[in-house]
Parts: sequence; structure tokens; C-alpha cells
Amino acid sequence: MRRPVYLDNHATTAVDPLVLEAMLPYFTGEFGNAASVGHIYGWKAEAAVEQARCEVADLIGAKPNEIIFTSGATESNNTALKGLVCNSKKSDIITSSIEHSSIIDTGNALKGLGRQVTFIKPDEKGIISPESLKKTLDKTTVLVSLMFANNEIGTINDIATLAQITHEHEALFHCDIVQAVGKFPINVHKQNIDLASLSAHKIYGPKGVGALFVKRNLQSQVHPLLHGGKHEQGIRSGTLNVPGIVGFGAACTILKKVMVTENNRILHLRDRLLNLLTKALPNIQVNGCLKRRLSGNLNISFNNVDGEELFIATQPALAISRGSACATSSAKISHVLNSLNISNSLAQATFRIGIGRFNTVDEIDFAARIIIEETLRLMV
Repeated sequence: MRRPVYLDNHATTAVDPLVLEAMLPYFTGEFGNAASVGHIYGWKAEAAVEQARCEVADLIGAKPNEIIFTSGATESNNTALKGLVCNSKKSDIITSSIEHSSIIDTGNALKGLGRQVTFIKPDEKGIISPESLKKTLDKTTVLVSLMFANNEIGTINDIATLAQITHEHEALFHCDIVQAVGKFPINVHKQNIDLASLSAHKIYGPKGVGALFVKRNLQSQVHPLLHGGKHEQGIRSGTLNVPGIVGFGAACTILKKVMVTENNRILHLRDRLLNLLTKALPNIQVNGCLKRRLSGNLNISFNNVDGEELFIATQPALAISRGSACATSSAKISHVLNSLNISNSLAQATFRIGIGRFNTVDEIDFAARIIIEETLRLMV
């Protein structure tokens, strides 16, 4: 039997074999605790962590001492929002209605504690306009948190402009760059970003490790969520996941080398899939903006087809999703599609396709054939 074709690279990516190779020694022979500074095992672990810190920083144009390692982007997002509100005289936060659930839910939690949290709606293509941000900002705003690229529809915001507007109103700017890292050139300082969240498992690294970029001069303003060791500039206590951090660094180094050629190849695969589908199926709708979009993203709605039946029909041949992996346990319509005013029936028949490093032309053609055959069958 043919192995199912994996097209859910926004949810997670496979660990690159070169990343795994870099990690393996730190599970066994080099197993030291990076905080154990009294012997060679700890020194080697600490050196490996610092090397990885440099590799992560280099990919996004940061300084190594601005990278705080965490368990993943959810923790990074929580730290950015809660950490800054705790230590600020100003308390208002602005974000958008299409952010990752770890931003939406954190915002709602802060709202429940009496903070003012405003959720800006995107335009019909899923992009946050500078005008909508200008209308919302005022002197009470401490933080604006807007994602670089959406994890469902792949649309890309003009982050540099949004951050500049934020700074003109004397607020700080946080950006969830999880989906954009390695797919779009990012320089946090040139793009006016104050804090940014990253995750290793979206860039062919291991699960369970991420980072929060915090400008050096702002680190004292971030109140830690965890206490008990003053690790990571005092922002994130806890024993460091040395193998995971090493893998994170290796994944960043690989990405910097292959980013341009890889994204061109993935874009070719995406356009190939879209062309095959649109030629055969007159009833599909692409959600979001194709011109400002992640290279490997397609978010497609199927008119006049039962979404549940079509999804089941593609199994187990294809591994695709109906939305964010962090929200698929819920029967509710995607909050991203809801913000684009897509009807419930169409949203139920929407698939998110994420093409990645290890996908091939043969897999794309096979996926197109399965989707086309099953859609036509269900339309009869």
C-alpha cells in the first residue's frame, strides 16, 4: 500500500534527518544539564545551547542574548502578552480576530481579569490593514500582537508598517512569526519587532521547543510565567531541553541555506496543485490572498459538497486538515474563516493544505487526483 501523502505541514513538519543527527549525542553521551556549571558535562551542554541560540538569532536578525528558549510558541505567546501586562502601568492590548488560538485565548483570559483587549478584524482577504490599527490605538495601549503569516489561510501582513504605527503610539509590538520563519525574510530589528514567538516543529525541528525573541532593553519589563531558577535572562525558569534546543538551532541553520530554493520549489508544487484542481473543479474557492501568501499554503472551500463526506473520502490516502491543529477538537467553525464572513456551510467544506520540504511532484499529482475524483463523485 502507498503511504498516505502528508500535506499538513502547517500543523507540524517532519524532523529533518540532519536535525536528528545533530540532536542524538545530547540524549546519551552529552547528556549534561546546561545549568550545571561545575563540570565538563554541564559545560558541553551549555556550549551547545549557546551555539543554538546563535543559530536561531542569526535566522531572524536578532542578537543571541535576545533569544529566550521556551517549550514552544504557545508558551512564548503567553509570556509576551501576560508578561508585559503584569509590569506595565498601561494595560490595553490590541490583537486580531484571526490570530493563533494561543493569542486569542490568552487575550480572552486577560479580558476576564479586567484588561481591555481589542480584536481587530481583517479585510476580506485576511490581511490586517494599517488603517484599522491606527483607528484602534490610543495612549492606554501597552502591546499590539499581530501575526506575520496566518496559520490557516497563509496571508502575510505588512509587519514593518504595523510595527511602526504601533511605536508612533508609544506601544510595544509582538509578532507571532511561527509560520513565516524560513518562508519569508525576517529581520526583527529592521522590521521594528519588539518581541517575536517561534516554534521548532514548524521548521523541520523537534516538537516541544520554541523561543521568544525579546529586545535586550525590554527584557526587564517581561514578568516571568514560571519561577524557580532564573534561567533564560530571568524570563523563563526550568531545565533546558538541550537536545531539542540543539535541533532547533540545526533546523535554523539548514533553513538559512535552503530558504530561497526551497520556497521556489514549494511554490511550484502549490501552483501545480491549484492549477490541477481549478481545471477539473469549477466549484472551488481559494480563501485569502494568493499574492501575499505563504508559498506552501492553500485554503480551499468546496461549493455544493458535504465537507465531512469529502474529508472522510480522502482518508487515509491524504493527510490534510480542516483548520488549525490547535482547534480541530472543537466542532466550531474556524474563527479565521468566520472573520472572513465565509458561510458556515462553506466553512465546513474547507480544507487547509500545507506543502513542505519533503513533498514531491508525484505526491502532488496523486493528491490532486484523489481530491478531484472524490469531489466529482460526491457532486453527482
